[in-house]
Amino acid sequence: MDSFSSNYLRWMSPTIGDTFPDLQGETQHTDAFSLYEYLGNKSWGIVFMHPGDFTPVCTTELGAAQSLKAEFYARSAKICGFSCDDASRHRAWVADIEAATGQRLDFPLFCDPDREHAIELGVFDPQLKDDAGLPQTVRSVFILNPDKTIALTMTYPSCVGRNFDEILRVLDALQRASNFGVNTPANWQPGDKTIVPHNMNDEQAEEKFGKNGFITADLPSERGKVTEKHYLRYTDDPILTDTKSKQSSKLTARIGKIKSWRPPKSFLPVAGALSLSSMRRRRGTSGGKSKLAPVSPAEEDLDVEQNECKIDDDLNLKQNVSDCSQRHKPWTRILTVGFSALKSEIDDAKQQDNVKSGTDEYQSAKHRDDPYKAQTRRFSRNSAGSEVVW
Repeated sequence: MDSFSSNYLRWMSPTIGDTFPDLQGETQHTDAFSLYEYLGNKSWGIVFMHPGDFTPVCTTELGAAQSLKAEFYARSAKICGFSCDDASRHRAWVADIEAATGQRLDFPLFCDPDREHAIELGVFDPQLKDDAGLPQTVRSVFILNPDKTIALTMTYPSCVGRNFDEILRVLDALQRASNFGVNTPANWQPGDKTIVPHNMNDEQAEEKFGKNGFITADLPSERGKVTEKHYLRYTDDPILTDTKSKQSSKLTARIGKIKSWRPPKSFLPVAGALSLSSMRRRRGTSGGKSKLAPVSPAEEDLDVEQNECKIDDDLNLKQNVSDCSQRHKPWTRILTVGFSALKSEIDDAKQQDNVKSGTDEYQSAKHRDDPYKAQTRRFSRNSAGSEVVW
């Protein structure tokens, strides 16, 4: 290890655009780990290095990473730790991490006791050495694209703990760039406006984001000039735009289904379909409730002839509303005129009956056998004039 100079170790470090090597070896869970197999073909990867086990800053970092695992998973990203110790020490350290942070690690913590992979990655701090005099790794973070190329790197000294909220933020920004082709400004947070890429002229920007899909900054260097490309243009966060577009499409589809819906033929009061006689009310059941009972074909034909109310092709009744209300089942009326209209008709019918009968009691023998009137609530008025449902 001493033969490697600090310059050589730095030169070996992979950078943005390079393919990250497949870490193969042990973790606290298995002795046959493969980073590529763990990530699969669709996941982003977050690999973060630690100087060694049983170190204070690393203990807090791993607890923080575990607490945010669900957030990474929601972004189709998997996390993997890396420390220069063996599996037995990793397992003992995991117990300490749980005691200190309340988080039980269930993501892999790669083992590199011989520094073989650390040398390949060039992640050493030549001035920081362990008890055996070997250089320790710095706090490097590698964010990997699904194709295993490096999308972003961060390097912290051993004395500074990483900000895992910042790692989530830059992952969000990288995915905006990868999936939607936008850039993100300084201090950007999800939901803030993004930036139109510099290599895209205004015409291309209009094709991609729409004619009014971006805002051009008013800059002194561009005032009074005709230019094909303004270099600072803002557009909405594409995730929010995409979400609104999907919600709008779903709403439009639902409205289309509602507008095109027609009741099935079995619910329409036409000849041969549902009529008042297809089911008849049977009185005298327990609890004062009526039940429906089938009738004979002869009774069916008689009731169809007496009660049938023909419907136009567009499902509008030829008869007026009051006439139909005397002839159709309540649920047929609901399908035809809707709940609000049906309620208004019921209220009007109550008032008309009260006027005709000259009494406040709403129970007339002429309506006793009528299925429509049987659905309305009967009421009378007490001496104080209040309605009493009975």
